[in-house]
Amino acid sequence: MAIRRCPTCGSRRIRRQIMTIKATVRGKTAAVPGLELEVCPDCGEKLFDLEASRRMEERFLARRRGRSAATA
Repeated sequence: MAIRRCPTCGSRRIRRQIMTIKATVRGKTAAVPGLELEVCPDCGEKLFDLEASRRMEERFLARRRGRSAATA
């Protein structure tokens, strides 16, 4: 189900994009490339579906546990 309105600012201009999300975990940067997510061009809010959330969790938890993110 597509999101039609931004929950933060109420904009109806939500767009689906593919992007790389980066985060710093234990002082090291981990990235998850090729995530599909909804982005509000008005306020910058990023809305992740279940698959994108699962991929981020796997990658970032691997870093937190000290494993290579590439093996996650």
